[in-house]
Amino acid sequence: MKKTNLTKTSLATALALGVCAISAPAQVVINEIAYDDAGTDDFEFVELYNAGLTSVDISGWTLGGRDNAGNNQIATIPAGTTIAAGGFYVIGNTAVNPNLVVAVNFLENDAEQYELWNGAFNASTLIDGFVSEANKGPGTASGQYGNPSTDMLAQIGGGYRGNYQTGHINGQGAQAGGTGPVLISISRFIDGRDTDVNGRDFGVRRATPGAPNSAAPIAQYKGPDVDSSTIGSEAAGLSAAFVNPRVVDPTTVSAHNPTAIPASPQGGNAVTIWDTEFGGTGAAHDDIMQGAGKLSLYVYVDPRLTAGTDAEEWMIGLGGAADSLHNLAGVTGTVNGASGLGWLFRRDATAGSLQLIDFKNGTPNSEWTILGTINLTEGDLGWHELGIEINGTSVTGNFDGTVFSGSTADGLVGNIFYASYREAFGINTDPLLRPLTIDMIPEPTAASLALLGGLAMFFLRRRH
Repeated sequence: MKKTNLTKTSLATALALGVCAISAPAQVVINEIAYDDAGTDDFEFVELYNAGLTSVDISGWTLGGRDNAGNNQIATIPAGTTIAAGGFYVIGNTAVNPNLVVAVNFLENDAEQYELWNGAFNASTLIDGFVSEANKGPGTASGQYGNPSTDMLAQIGGGYRGNYQTGHINGQGAQAGGTGPVLISISRFIDGRDTDVNGRDFGVRRATPGAPNSAAPIAQYKGPDVDSSTIGSEAAGLSAAFVNPRVVDPTTVSAHNPTAIPASPQGGNAVTIWDTEFGGTGAAHDDIMQGAGKLSLYVYVDPRLTAGTDAEEWMIGLGGAADSLHNLAGVTGTVNGASGLGWLFRRDATAGSLQLIDFKNGTPNSEWTILGTINLTEGDLGWHELGIEINGTSVTGNFDGTVFSGSTADGLVGNIFYASYREAFGINTDPLLRPLTIDMIPEPTAASLALLGGLAMFFLRRRH
């Protein structure tokens, strides 16, 4: 359902998250975008958001795209249109129930500059901008997004480098598409928060056209609690590009668990993050972190060597987002749109490794900062505890008690948990294929806490 304003409570929450109330018209931003849905591209949209304390008249404003070939389609907002303080305005296809309807394929499925102007396109004042698939570069060659103006460069901070595509809610498992809403979009982590760096402000999240992108930040994520969930059901709070993460019994083969593996140390059910039709997928939790956050969970690690050119990668992280297609990150010359801090796993025919990486704002992999590396052997096959904590500029990563530390940019905002997976096997029935499989780390029980307290008192008394 489309929405044109927030409740007072929602607006107060947005302001508490640091959304600045600045004078019109700069308070209006491009807030969310979905430009490539598998199938017929009939669920595309751009969401505008008014981050200010007063309504804004957007009559005659234009939204359009351009690339190396020149201008693409442009939408003009009708006279008499305003966005209330804390309100949304959606420009999109009929299926999205938008405020302004545009034709199917209105948005380009590639590298593109999307621009919001407070009048005629390219002949008034540029209000906000977003560059998609900036990894493909500026210039005039095929597939590139053209050369941004000085004003546009000031809005994008280099652009959003991740490749993007998504499936449909009722078409999960069928990349040909579906007739339901799209699963994910590229969204601002906090409605209206604009640092003028696309790679820090935006990331892959559950699509929410006309509604808030996120709630208040949380401090910690300890994995999915799915022991009471039905096998094959969607894992609550998680979304992904093509197939939402699914609940599995890891010890039993099923549609979303291609091979049986041992139960995690926590026992019970687990979750796989996998596009069962083969390829890559990116996922995220609905909650975000702001400035500080921590994640810890169990992950099944299979470092056995593959055959020939077969390879497999996954990543988990926080303080940013994953690439919706997980372009292979560990291969020289490739690009991957991950941002924030994460663990990146890779195995191929020669080695297996796990690295703690600062992906920064979606920069090329040659510019990533590697904070720690674990060279895996086949003896590491099994469940492991993985964690990351960000506190201001301080970063620590944990692998079964092995701790790495480093620093990152201050004030990171992003998903409290994100993940992605990519298989590069010759056949998707390869018995070595192991989709990313995660489980929760349970809270200590009252009995265990009491035991720890008793042990602490015992050793304290022995010291006196």
